Amino acid sequence: ALYQRSMQTTKIKSNNNNNNKHADNNE
Repeated sequence: ALYQRSMQTTKIKSNNNNNNKHADNNE
């Protein structure tokens, strides 16, 4: 369960990074 949670956190972080990149492109 702990391993799964860390993988979820990594996915969320990468998703946030992708969203930030898109926001920068839209400016």
